[in-house]
Amino acid sequence: MTINSAFAATPINHLQSRAAAPFAEAGARAEEHHAEGQGGFSLENPQSVRTVPPIASPKIASSQIAHTVRQAVSRIDNAGSLFSEDETQLLNARMVSGEDRQRFTAIFNKAVASGGFNNPVQYINNLSKEDIGVLQRVHSFADASGVKPKDVEGAVNLLLPPKTAVDLNNDSLVNRGATTGFHFPPPNAPQAVKDAWGEATAGLGPDGRLEAQLPFLTAIMTANIRVDEAGQFIGVNEPNSDVFVNPFPSDAIGWHRFLEGKISEYQKASELDATLNRHTKRLETFYSALDGVLNNTVNNADDAV
Repeated sequence: MTINSAFAATPINHLQSRAAAPFAEAGARAEEHHAEGQGGFSLENPQSVRTVPPIASPKIASSQIAHTVRQAVSRIDNAGSLFSEDETQLLNARMVSGEDRQRFTAIFNKAVASGGFNNPVQYINNLSKEDIGVLQRVHSFADASGVKPKDVEGAVNLLLPPKTAVDLNNDSLVNRGATTGFHFPPPNAPQAVKDAWGEATAGLGPDGRLEAQLPFLTAIMTANIRVDEAGQFIGVNEPNSDVFVNPFPSDAIGWHRFLEGKISEYQKASELDATLNRHTKRLETFYSALDGVLNNTVNNADDAV
């Protein structure tokens, strides 16, 4: 008996409460700090933190890391800042100083120039105590122990801005330092999905964005529930274990079908709990946005022929 069939008739809220505990850290660390900034600090001086020309930088062996680093370098070159608007709001909310932002960018630039992204664990281990403190404050760790990376993925993501990440083991979760968190859309989601999500959540406040992600956190928990032969709950697959399941598709068409299934699931669940209607509506908005992105992609391709 599969997990999905065993719990097909179980209310989603009940599943969430039974399976949530092992994922508490993942859910809490992911987007809870996605608060709108109040007041805020000036952005770093782009001239003082400019990255070195790519030609002077050692080649990054991992294509996935290289792609994400190139995007960050392009952001500095094009926008004058390593941090996106969302990340700037987040840093404002965390009251991260302009000096820390400048120093974080310098740490990133040095990693690019020195080949630090090819051995990020060693690079971080060689940082000064002061620089470790900068990483701690930018990523909002309670103490310096959070900056100790558990693996290469955790080390790379320490060197990237707070809402930028790689998912090297493709488990849909993000290791950053010593922690594992839920990041949505997943770093490995197709760009069309990321674009559609941005469109679907545009105008939502921090609480609205958090709530819009709950069906996807629930999907991860549901996919990793373990049951016995009688369909009784016996535990969950732990994050970072070999048996942990990534429930998300790898391509945009797969996501289209995945969202169709989630909408149907929440429509049925709403018959038992009317408060879930708001999730259904947001899933439908996401689905429509993805539909639009995919149609535009097809139309643009036709125009190019």
